[in-house]
Amino acid sequence: MLLRKSRLALSLLVIGLISTACSSGSASETVPIREPAATPTPAPLLDDKQALATAMPVVTPEKAPSSAVATPTLEPVLAREKDADTAPIDVLPTIEPEPLWFIMVYPESGDEIAEQEAVQVSGFTDPSNVMTVQDITVDVNEDGRFTHDVVIDTNEDMFVITLTASDIYGQEVSDTLTLYRAVSRNSLPLSITYPKDGALLTKNAVTLVGATRPDAIIAVLGEIIEVNPLGIFSVEITLEEGPNLLEVVATDLLGDQTFAMPVVFYEKED
Repeated sequence: MLLRKSRLALSLLVIGLISTACSSGSASETVPIREPAATPTPAPLLDDKQALATAMPVVTPEKAPSSAVATPTLEPVLAREKDADTAPIDVLPTIEPEPLWFIMVYPESGDEIAEQEAVQVSGFTDPSNVMTVQDITVDVNEDGRFTHDVVIDTNEDMFVITLTASDIYGQEVSDTLTLYRAVSRNSLPLSITYPKDGALLTKNAVTLVGATRPDAIIAVLGEIIEVNPLGIFSVEITLEEGPNLLEVVATDLLGDQTFAMPVVFYEKED
């Protein structure tokens, strides 16, 4: 009896399983298959500094206006230099030098001289010029006046003096003075180089220049005048309006005397 009941229960169980299988196979819906969830990758471990930087928000401060002076750049300067290099150069016109000149005051070409050792020459030129007398460079004053004592190194009756003026432009101009020895009956030579007898002057003062022997004594209007080692003497004389007699006396150690008495005329300028 017990055996029958067990077989009956087993049969019922099998029938139930078969019915279940048949019902599941005939269903039109399919059960989706779930894919296993992805395992999250653990974040890398941070050290203390990184963790502190991550935890604290970064605040960027606004940039304050700078009070420093701006440093100048070289670009404008270089640009100007470049423009200057490429700009056309203005060529200044060449300055034409002025013609050279000099004027002789004394002596004049053709004058007579006594048996003297030297003669003084004087004149004017541009103060910037170089003046030579007998190839010797002489000083030119600020007003252009030059004066030089020329040694007479010949016993001939004619003596030539060469004067030359030159400038920084290379210009050069020359002139000559020809002097003649005068036959004198006096043993003591005396000649007045300037002023000449009969000269008309417009200034109330004149420098009298003459020559004699170096050992002679010279008196001009009664005043003793120094004679240099070449026998040249000079003195300034104040003139009166009208004719002026300039008395010059030369005396040597033997007592011989020679006189010169040029007359000059002074007229005031209007």
